[in-house]
Amino acid sequence: MKKMLMMFLVGIMVFASMGSAYAAETADNQAKTAKVEMLRALQDEIHQINELRMERLDVRKEIVEKHDTMLDLYIEAKENGNKESLVAAKEVRAQLKDLNDELQAVHNQIKTARQSLKEAKKNGDTDHAETLANEIISLGQEFDNKLSDKVNLLEEIINILS
Repeated sequence: MKKMLMMFLVGIMVFASMGSAYAAETADNQAKTAKVEMLRALQDEIHQINELRMERLDVRKEIVEKHDTMLDLYIEAKENGNKESLVAAKEVRAQLKDLNDELQAVHNQIKTARQSLKEAKKNGDTDHAETLANEIISLGQEFDNKLSDKVNLLEEIINILS
């Protein structure tokens, strides 16, 4: 009788552990499904954000090329003693400094919005995540516009120095 009772209890334990393993697997699948649904809901916004990032990288590449050209022109102006051009370029560089401060502020806003988006996705709040993604897109467009203004100021400096 004791052996039968022991076998019965062992059997119950085996079946109970298999059931709990299946339940844990189902919970994991539900969590993965929720993440996939969240990404699917934000798919268009994520694509827009990535496109803006690619455009931003192209503009930054152009900015680096302009800085390289400016360096050569500054050296040439200093060697030639062209103080008028250097003073005029210095005034435009002051505008450039203000623009860089604005760019930094917008960049910080984007950074904060991305962190909030990450938290919203983690919490499963699709509506809030979508709102934040749209905010990141608008801030990204503003950032790109300011980068274009920076390119224009760099071109102005290049024209002054040449």
